[in-house]
Amino acid sequence: MSRTAASIACLTLALLGSATTTASAAGNPVERCAITGKGNSRLGWYMVRGGMTCAAAKRTVRLVARRGEQLEGSISHYRSWYCGGHMGCYWCANALNTGKATKLFEMRSCAPVSPGCPAHISPN
Repeated sequence: MSRTAASIACLTLALLGSATTTASAAGNPVERCAITGKGNSRLGWYMVRGGMTCAAAKRTVRLVARRGEQLEGSISHYRSWYCGGHMGCYWCANALNTGKATKLFEMRSCAPVSPGCPAHISPN
């Protein structure tokens, strides 16, 4: 299996059942901790799992954007972090080779023709 295929397999395992539920480990709604950007580029930030601060999440996104390796599709990888998404929903997960996301956060577009960035996101 190629490194890219292995990375995607790890990412898939890390996100199954976690990013799709968009809720904390206890199943409680997740509060938006920040809004960044201006106009249609605004993003709402949500710390889904792992007790990260918004500031730590923002640093992670900058590191992945600057130093990350582009994998297939819209996924980037840097160290144990995988980030991806499109069309207004973005995420980053830290799998630490465990096959399960130990830290997970999401960013959602606040633009009017997007999923929106409500004060809280709830389980599906």
